[in-house]
Amino acid sequence: MNDNFKVTLMFTVICMIITGAVNFNVFLTSEPVELYNFYTTLIYIVYWLAVIGISVLFKEQSILNFTNKFWIFMFIISLLSAIYKPTILLPFIIAFFPQFAGLTLYIYTNDVFMFTTLLSAFLCAISWYFNMRLKNL
Repeated sequence: MNDNFKVTLMFTVICMIITGAVNFNVFLTSEPVELYNFYTTLIYIVYWLAVIGISVLFKEQSILNFTNKFWIFMFIISLLSAIYKPTILLPFIIAFFPQFAGLTLYIYTNDVFMFTTLLSAFLCAISWYFNMRLKNL
């Protein structure tokens, strides 16, 4: 593991913990969503876009591989959660989905899983595309 990958992994865990903690009450209970919850979710999404962008800029394939695998995992979990009852996937949902609770300010609660599925597919496709481009250089 190179140092850039370790730093990215560390910041990813920190970002997931902070954004998950800020949005956890909204995710777990039926508390009304505040604007700061929505902004927290936007920060989380922008963080991942920045990770992909910086990885492309500095040609870090290991980080792009990581983001690709992460978003493939998120795609599978969110797709299964949108189709089936999420109780089977509860540990994964508690770990990976509170970050998106701020979306319920503008999106119906049941549609958040579908939005997360689409976002996961989009971010996975972007990281895969840039990873393939870097391999061909």
